[in-house]
Parts: sequence; structure tokens; C-alpha cells
Amino acid sequence: MNAFYLLNNITPYGVMIVVGILFSGAYGYFMIRKYNIDDTYYWILWAYSIGFGFLGAKLLYLLVDGNIDWSRISEREYAFNVIRGGFVFYGGVLGGILGFAFAWLIHRCDVKAYISVCIGCLPITHAFGRIGCYLAGCCYGIPYDGPFAVVYESDMGIGTPEGIGLFPVQLLEAVLNLFIAIIITILIFHFGRSLVSVAAYGLMYGIVRFILEYLRYDSERGSFLFFSTSQWISIVAVAASAIMLFVCLAKGRKGIVN
Repeated sequence: MNAFYLLNNITPYGVMIVVGILFSGAYGYFMIRKYNIDDTYYWILWAYSIGFGFLGAKLLYLLVDGNIDWSRISEREYAFNVIRGGFVFYGGVLGGILGFAFAWLIHRCDVKAYISVCIGCLPITHAFGRIGCYLAGCCYGIPYDGPFAVVYESDMGIGTPEGIGLFPVQLLEAVLNLFIAIIITILIFHFGRSLVSVAAYGLMYGIVRFILEYLRYDSERGSFLFFSTSQWISIVAVAASAIMLFVCLAKGRKGIVN
């Protein structure tokens, strides 16, 4: 009974998330082996990042989604659907950072060394996650009738517009994430165990996400003044990453993690 229940509740989104985690895990393992970093702490950090990442992504979703009827949250089925529902990527990043900090406090491992060569794991996982969003019908784009427009025949239970062409913003973000992962890998090969790769990721993705928010049509993202929640976070991320990149490049080899 339980096996059939699990099989019936497997979703394309969930499958893509798992595939993304596995691919990024393999990528990260290859990178630490290349740079002779202890793999024991790698798997510990991998577990922390996944656990705290999912928690952070869910918490930020709950904070910014204005469509949640909190008066019904005590209803078991409604609460389950809310918990099973969406995630916010930036919340996952913030959760992952908290997870790394927690791991450092507990295990005293050289977190920066792992992050400097494994930062490419993030856009790889994210790319597969966005493919999952495309298949699930969430995080959909603006109405659009041009090439590659997607039409959902069902709202998937999450309010997806039916029967109209939508811009495939999820797939565009997936492609851009993979492109970022390639650039990040090249930078790692060039600079070695340097925070340049981390700064470059924050800078590139922050710009990409800020722009792509204008192509989003879903309403579960929250907003303040002129920008969405993710755009405000992108502004902070770009500014912080630009400063980090400038400092690393200015110091030259002093910015490399030993």
C-alpha cells in the first residue's frame, strides 16, 4: 500500500530535483578530488546544504506567498498542500549558507575551501529544478504566443493559466544556469581554490534573476515598492558579489583559499 502510494505521488518536479542533486553531487565530488580536498567533510556539507536549503526555500515561500489562507492552516489537507507546495530559490541559498555556518561551528571544517570549488553545484541543481518547474507548471512566464510558447491544459492545482501561450521562462532560466555553471567551472580551473568563483556566481545569477523576474507571471513571489522579493535580494547579491570580486582580484593570489 505504501509503495503504491509513493509511486502515485511521484511528480516530475520531484524527480528533477533528485536528478539535479545527484548530478551536482557528482560534480562537486569530482571538483574536490581534483583539488585534493578531504571528501569526508564534503558529504557532511552536502547533507547540511540540502537540508537547510530545502528548509530555507520553504520558509521564504511561506513568507512571500500572499495566496496562502492562514485561517485554514489548521486543516490537515490544506496544510499538507501548503507544505508540499512551492519553494523560493533565494531562500534555499540563504538556508544553505546557514547550513554551512552551522557545519563549521560543529565540525570546524574549512568551509570556504569546499565552497570555492563546489559553487558550480548550485546552478546545476537549480537548472534541473527549473526544468521540474516547467513540467509542473509552476513559476510560469508571461502570456506569449511566439516560438517555444508553452500551453498548459490543466492548472496543475496551483493556479497555472490554462489554454493560453506562456513564455517558457523556466527553461530559459535552466539554460542560463547551465551556462553560468560552465563559466564558474572555467573560473575555478583558472583561479583554483579562490572565492572569485563564488563572487562571479552571485554577480551573474543576481543579474539574470533580476531580469527574468519581468518575464514571470505567477503571483506567489511577493513584492515591495517597485520590485519583487527576488529582485530586492538580487540587488543585494549583485552588490555584495561585486565587492567580493573586486577585493579578490585586487589582492591577487592573496584571495585564494589555502
